[in-house]
Amino acid sequence: MSTQLLLLYIGGWYLSSISISLFHKWLFDPLRGFHIPYPLLITSLQQITLWICAYIFIKAKHLKDTRKVEQGSSRLKYYLKYILPTAIATGGDIGCSNFSYKYVPLTIVTIIKSSSIAFVLLFGCLFKVERFHKKLLLIVIIMFFGVILMVYDPSHKNEENRKQYSNLLFGCFLVLIGSCLSGLRWVYTQVVLRKSNTGASGKESNINSVEGDIITDNQNEIVIDGSVVIDAERLQVKSIDQKDSDDKPHSIIIIQKLTPSIGVVCLIASLIFEKPFPGFFHLSIFKFKSVIGSETEYITTFMSILRGIALIGLPGVDIFFLTLCEFSILQISQVLTLSVAGIVKEVLTIIFSLVILNERIKGLHSWIGMAVILLDVVYYNYYRYNEKKKDEYMKIIDDRNPHEVPNDDYFIINHEKEEVNTSQQNNQKGSTVTYSIASDPVVQEYELSNLINSSK
Repeated sequence: MSTQLLLLYIGGWYLSSISISLFHKWLFDPLRGFHIPYPLLITSLQQITLWICAYIFIKAKHLKDTRKVEQGSSRLKYYLKYILPTAIATGGDIGCSNFSYKYVPLTIVTIIKSSSIAFVLLFGCLFKVERFHKKLLLIVIIMFFGVILMVYDPSHKNEENRKQYSNLLFGCFLVLIGSCLSGLRWVYTQVVLRKSNTGASGKESNINSVEGDIITDNQNEIVIDGSVVIDAERLQVKSIDQKDSDDKPHSIIIIQKLTPSIGVVCLIASLIFEKPFPGFFHLSIFKFKSVIGSETEYITTFMSILRGIALIGLPGVDIFFLTLCEFSILQISQVLTLSVAGIVKEVLTIIFSLVILNERIKGLHSWIGMAVILLDVVYYNYYRYNEKKKDEYMKIIDDRNPHEVPNDDYFIINHEKEEVNTSQQNNQKGSTVTYSIASDPVVQEYELSNLINSSK
């Protein structure tokens, strides 16, 4: 039954994520669809839909955030320190990604978004939440090399090709900015977590030092869709039947807290850079196309306005179901499963963009660049997974015999056995993994919930 559910949730995840990407391309691309020139404004309006979906879900499930923030200065500090920086980074990430659809094919957007790994590692080393290793440096270099191969085009000789290539470079720059903000957001949450834990205990806490708390080990994250998530196996999660199991806010509650701020950030950016009014009210998405003889007219009716509103808000509903699918997958499976499924989803997104949108990857160098980036992502996850397992075995050996030094054969032989034991222990305890991930345009709900909890 769990396998069937897992496949169902993965299928829902694929459907939601790929449809969002295709739909956004259809909305914003100037050469197809509605070619809406205000992606930042549309992103802001979609946050309203997402907030409404979250609100309905919370009321229907009777969810409550038991860890309320105090009024007055405490609430202001909480907002300025946790909500606002996360909202600005998330809004910038989503806004830049959506804005790039005007200039860049979906295939390139999908691949370049994977480069957020590099920014996570760079910022992580800079803020000392990541231990530097030459393999990580190699991963970053290979990642940027793949991006250069993807966007390189030696054929821009005439004026028209140069203009198209300039637009392509600008769009790629927007995607990189979004990836940079995604990486910076994750590192920021880890820095605040570390400071909060230090302040609470007098020294930096690790995953085994605080009973009942959920504290991340920054050496054991796994990347999905170019975003960093936390491995469930490296978290101490309270059992369902424990007294404080409901203290931690549900991911949907975190979404409801974030979406208003994200919407405001994107709206302000739209008013500054896009200047959408009054042109927004004359968009073709609010009109029906009518062909009379050889002439084409666009007619505005009540139904056409309703259709436009529904189409603009639809991605918000999609994002909501995307988050639920991710959350459900993590309830019944390993994060590594979602990581592998995420890589497959990127490949499927590229295939669908080639088939449905008729996009083309030009030149052998672009195919090589795409392969380099995807393989680099696979290797990064493989490296992190092995490091996590080695840390677990070293801890076991330290507990049993501090003087025994294992070799690589020990890791290989005991790998499957230890994994089975871990799974059985989790099932016996009945523990749940109440966090979501930062794939696609979804915010890092779990990291923010940690910040909320650490501020109590």
